[in-house]
Amino acid sequence: MSDFDLALGRFRTRVLVVALAVILACSALVLGVVARHQYVALPPELAAKHVNVGNLLGREIRRAVDLGIPLAELRGLDLLFRDVRVANPEIAFIHFTPGNGAGMTADSDGTIPGDRARLRSLPLTGHGNEPVVSELDGHGVLALPVAGRDGGVLGRLAIGVDGHYVARLVGDRLFDLVTVQIVSAILTVEVLLLCFDFWVTAPMLGIQAWAGAVSRRMLPLPLHWRVDNELGRFVDRLHGLAHAMRWPQPEHGRRGAALPWPVMLRFIRVALFAFVLADTLSLSFLPLFAREVFTPLWGIGSEVGLSLPVMIYWLTSAVVQLPGAGLLDRFSHRAVFGGGAAVSVAGALVSALAPNFAVLLAGRALSGLGLGLVFMVCQAAILTHVPQERRAYGIATFTGVFFLATFSGAALGGVVAEEIGFRATFLVSAVVAVLAALFAHLSFGSSREDRRARRAQAAAPVSAADYRPLLVNPRFVGLLLFSALPNRVFNVALVFYLAPVFLFSLDNSKAEIGRIVALYGLTMALVAPLAARLVDRRGWHFASVAAGSALTAAGGLTMFFLPGTLGVGIAIFAMGLGQSLSIPSQMAMLPTVTAGQADVLGLPRIYAVFRVGERIPAFIGPVLGGALAALFGYGNAIVVFGGWLVLATLLLLGLYRFAPAPSGVEP
Repeated sequence: MSDFDLALGRFRTRVLVVALAVILACSALVLGVVARHQYVALPPELAAKHVNVGNLLGREIRRAVDLGIPLAELRGLDLLFRDVRVANPEIAFIHFTPGNGAGMTADSDGTIPGDRARLRSLPLTGHGNEPVVSELDGHGVLALPVAGRDGGVLGRLAIGVDGHYVARLVGDRLFDLVTVQIVSAILTVEVLLLCFDFWVTAPMLGIQAWAGAVSRRMLPLPLHWRVDNELGRFVDRLHGLAHAMRWPQPEHGRRGAALPWPVMLRFIRVALFAFVLADTLSLSFLPLFAREVFTPLWGIGSEVGLSLPVMIYWLTSAVVQLPGAGLLDRFSHRAVFGGGAAVSVAGALVSALAPNFAVLLAGRALSGLGLGLVFMVCQAAILTHVPQERRAYGIATFTGVFFLATFSGAALGGVVAEEIGFRATFLVSAVVAVLAALFAHLSFGSSREDRRARRAQAAAPVSAADYRPLLVNPRFVGLLLFSALPNRVFNVALVFYLAPVFLFSLDNSKAEIGRIVALYGLTMALVAPLAARLVDRRGWHFASVAAGSALTAAGGLTMFFLPGTLGVGIAIFAMGLGQSLSIPSQMAMLPTVTAGQADVLGLPRIYAVFRVGERIPAFIGPVLGGALAALFGYGNAIVVFGGWLVLATLLLLGLYRFAPAPSGVEP
């Protein structure tokens, strides 16, 4: 990396740090104001609401008495109170005592603190007949009289309010706001870097290229791009000045210079981020939505049936990559991205409008096809535009933005679904996917540029027989079957099915489920680049694969000791850490493990075989998770997956200990 690149990188980092500091300061100010407002405004609003609830219950009791039902024979109040508590989670209990102290009393199913006699001693009204909220064992208790038609008192209602409810509610809302702020900050940074790279980096690289050409007394390549600012106009004048000289034209000079690859990579990154964000908005609640429309199909029970939308989504996203590669030979990246986004939008709309389970499955199949096409075309665009010596960086960027967008979509989707519902969130997903397609249409190269780049990178044709040495390579097969495949199956089963359904059964809200599920993507986005840099420097690729698998397995086994929300969070966090170690190292090992086959097939084909072999079977993860949940329960199903991964890791260690290493490679 040249001094010019380092200086430009430092300047961009400073701009980014200043922008982030401003964003975080403003976010902290907004959160503080909102929290203070909530703490001040909520208690009076809740008190007024509880008075209305008490008056409504009092009218129901009075209506029953007016119909001639004596209070001593009045039945069903406990069921009425229980329904009211379910609809109002801040109410801890409801208690009714007849006015004369005789006859029946009625309670909800809440826990009433202390002696019920203390409830009868609480004041009914204060100054000006205003309701009084008394303190009783950490609960706020509102005591209200139930008046009869003749003005007498039929009895008293005591409505107990959880004393910690306001703090929890404000905390939950702050968590939601923090989630939105984090996603907004991530999106702001991506857009800011895009603007910086296009308006500053591209012209500066144009100046660098101009200076290099002039120093060799060559004409600089004509630009196929233009930036309409001072730097861009300066670059235009430099090129005009150079072409006034009668210097020789460089080879392929008529072709011109495309947008610099770092800037093109940024455009690809933003387009992929927006699309994956849209596609993963439903990640945290899809099994919950499937439960609402589920009807038994082909005799399949609910535990397995609810996994089918996730299963078909991953199956179609993997299968389409095989025939989809042929589309890149016939159409531009821009067209294939647009086609994939259109299919994904159709899938989101079908899912939003699904009247039954079968239609939901069709919608998820379409969404999976769209993801597979977009995933494939973004990888191809990176290989096309990024030079050979920087492709590892390009692929790392691709992986990082995918998991960053997955975190953002899962976290934001839970908050959005909590506010507007499942179906409306699918509609939001469709709108964001359309915006991503429009951005990609403006960003990706033309079909002519794509075809020219593909011809330059075309590899020699191979036959089916050329794949046989790869498929009988024990280290390649072992890495696929005992590391990549079990990790992927466990990942799809836990993050996309078992965790959302199990957390919901533990009474977690949609927003809380979204935050817990998003731990995986956040951990991957933050840890994977740092771990990959360390492992590359030390050469610990195989150790990193084994350690990552063991860490993921340990997270699953944690559910045996902590079978609750905390255990699920630890399992997802451990999976994020473990796969941050294993996934990049798997790809880094492939050139070494397949040293003999890479000369014939080429690394792109080997990567494709590895990825397809890993992802196509991954669709069994949700189905297997549902079957295990039906047999052992959701928590124990996660434990079984952890045990399976322990066994797979031991088999991988044994295979690499005894299987012959490729020639010229140390065991």
